[in-house]
Amino acid sequence: MNNPLDINISLKKPINGVYSIDHKCKIKDFEKLREVLIDDLRNLESPDDDNGWLEELINIKLQIKTTKFGENLPFISGVLGTFFSLACQNCLQPMVKKIDLSLNLILCESDRENNDVDEYDYWEVIGGDIGLHDLIEEILILSVPLYSKHDLGQKCTTFSESKVTDRELLYSPFSGLKNQLNNKK
Repeated sequence: MNNPLDINISLKKPINGVYSIDHKCKIKDFEKLREVLIDDLRNLESPDDDNGWLEELINIKLQIKTTKFGENLPFISGVLGTFFSLACQNCLQPMVKKIDLSLNLILCESDRENNDVDEYDYWEVIGGDIGLHDLIEEILILSVPLYSKHDLGQKCTTFSESKVTDRELLYSPFSGLKNQLNNKK
């Protein structure tokens, strides 16, 4: 079975009709994404050797067609969905982050930030073409949170009630700076 992500999208050659993709693949199929997530997981307080997260599925439902925006340009719409295993930056414990991305991308040669079409995002392609696998990997890497933390309502050991009340005195590293600023008034 051929991988539907092994195509190149060209800015010069229009796509006839609509190319639809409904595909599932695994995080381990994206080398750069895998490395980004491994780097994040190195922050865990007790790193785990379990690499089960590499088998997490990525759901890809896309349509690719050529659309006229002054010139014929490739247009990609659809959704990407998966779960990332990350390290909570507050408590350094493992967490899972749901990723649901809606895409409305127009591929172009140069930045078109000044265009007034709000419902689309422009993706600058250097060299005139891009592999669909590479494009999806870049989009997924950009969706990795810079500062991941547990959602409100989930147990984050740093801010749990029992941990805070067990200590007699809490020291904030910025309390001295706050006191200095308050004394200058």
